[in-house]
Amino acid sequence: MKKYLTLALIATTFFAFSQEELAVMDPDPHYVKPESLIDPVYGIVVYEKLNSQLGGDSTRHCKGYACTGWVEDRYENGDLMHKGYYSDGQLVMYKNYYPNGELEREFKMVDNLKCQTKLYYPNGEMKSYVKYHRGDPFIWQDFYENGQIQYDEELNKQTGTYVLSNTYAANGIPISTLELENKKRMEFSHKEFHVNGQVKLEGKTRYISSIMDHRRVGIWKHYNLDGVLTKEDTYVNGKVQKERKY
Repeated sequence: MKKYLTLALIATTFFAFSQEELAVMDPDPHYVKPESLIDPVYGIVVYEKLNSQLGGDSTRHCKGYACTGWVEDRYENGDLMHKGYYSDGQLVMYKNYYPNGELEREFKMVDNLKCQTKLYYPNGEMKSYVKYHRGDPFIWQDFYENGQIQYDEELNKQTGTYVLSNTYAANGIPISTLELENKKRMEFSHKEFHVNGQVKLEGKTRYISSIMDHRRVGIWKHYNLDGVLTKEDTYVNGKVQKERKY
């Protein structure tokens, strides 16, 4: 799943910072160099280890004590880079800003169980929107720099299984969709699309908890670029048992 790869890459990026670089986060002085804290791909991720809600376990100190209350960090020119509310040295809510003044990300608690993160591109367009339940993401949306949605995923908060998982091209045309259709039988409607938006393949999958994966079931239909049905495959236990061409 895309989100786990992204989280792993973000973690790798964060741990690449040295103790000297982390030291510039102490609010005395407040001024930092952008190139020392901004990753060219993932943005300002250095503060994530101070976010206990998302697994961070580090503590920020202010003049020798764990930070409490609002703390700001600024770029060398005095522009705001980070403003966060800390409790016992860990972040409760915060906003980060790019050197051009655009919001880079914001994190806040929704309630005792849920929190959310919004990430932005330097041009101000939304980059990602993630909602968490007990620290685990259950809604995840990624966007292209033009504002078009790229990835849309929702998980069941209790079971961690999919409710939907859809991907889109930069022009808005869907690439693939997976949506829960029968909750009791854990059956999903699955579609793949041609570049012109016509359905390429459609059928049903069933989530099998014993293997923690989806299997194709029933009839799967194949279509050409004009939307004409060209073939049907009949699946039993995830394997093709019968094929019919048109």
